[in-house]
Amino acid sequence: FNPLHTDEVSAKQTPFGARVAHGILTLAVSNGQQNLSGWFEGTALALLGLDRVRFTAPVKFGDTIHTEMTVKQVRESSKADRGVVTFDVTVKNQRGDVACTYETSVLMRRRA
Repeated sequence: FNPLHTDEVSAKQTPFGARVAHGILTLAVSNGQQNLSGWFEGTALALLGLDRVRFTAPVKFGDTIHTEMTVKQVRESSKADRGVVTFDVTVKNQRGDVACTYETSVLMRRRA
């Protein structure tokens, strides 16, 4: 129960001036946005990992965030019908400030 995330009065005394969302919440929302967008519908088999996670700006309650993804690498897996796609991910708020960056790897079905 860090007051920065749970106590508005206490959080007002911090350099952020208000409560901020926990970084892990930002990461979870971003990962959910990838799935909700339908980009991976019917093709994603498993999230393999998240690497190099960096929280670079606060996400305040009331902010709107969106996720941008760029394919970094595509490689075959040990099974012919699957492959691994690695993405560089950037999470931005409504002002375009980068709040979080990370790399994610997803096991995906390959095209027939």
